[in-house]
Amino acid sequence: MHIQLCKVFAILSESEAYHLFWNHFFNGKGRKGKNIPLDLMMEFFNQSVKSCLRMLGENINETNAQRVARSLSLMKKTLNSVDCDISMPDNRGTHNLIAAQESVSQIVTDLIAGKAFSFQS
Repeated sequence: MHIQLCKVFAILSESEAYHLFWNHFFNGKGRKGKNIPLDLMMEFFNQSVKSCLRMLGENINETNAQRVARSLSLMKKTLNSVDCDISMPDNRGTHNLIAAQESVSQIVTDLIAGKAFSFQS
């Protein structure tokens, strides 16, 4: 880690340091602070490939596996396009305030009904 920082801030030129730093991350959201490491992105990709290969069942062979792997990026783009077209909100990673208030209200109601706050000898 320290050698990377030395390269970025002292040894490499500005453009080389930029590429060294930014080529280790992927930002699929396009928003600030939503970067994930490239190896984690590859793990997500591998998980998708494996789930598609499981769906092939008995029809799995080298040709079909290659076809699935090649079509995965296009399939993800298509799904994102459909989500965008139907205005499906991307709420992953955010909290729903109304659901949180309902949950707290239900917990308080259950605690009061169970007399959790009353003195018992």
